[in-house]
Amino acid sequence: MANISTYPIGTPGAGDLIPGTQLYTDASGKTQNLTKNFSVSSIAAFADPTAGYSSYVALITQVDTAAPTAKILQNTTGATLTWARTSAGIFTVTSSTAIFTTD
Repeated sequence: MANISTYPIGTPGAGDLIPGTQLYTDASGKTQNLTKNFSVSSIAAFADPTAGYSSYVALITQVDTAAPTAKILQNTTGATLTWARTSAGIFTVTSSTAIFTTD
């Protein structure tokens, strides 16, 4: 049998598969454990809607007097965020939709 602790660490892609157990109740009412493969994207889609919030994760860079630029890592807000430089050390971000609320 393979020793799972010897497997190298990888970076999953959306189409990669992860083995897991799916519970299934048959016609007689008996619960059975079915070993199946689950895609990374199906697990993410299952988990994300239950979070109850959206997120914007980005690497922001800014040079001299130029407006900041964002390398977006994740954006589940559904909006486009635009960064601007107001003055030295002062920056603003505006959204293409009304995602910002009080509190």
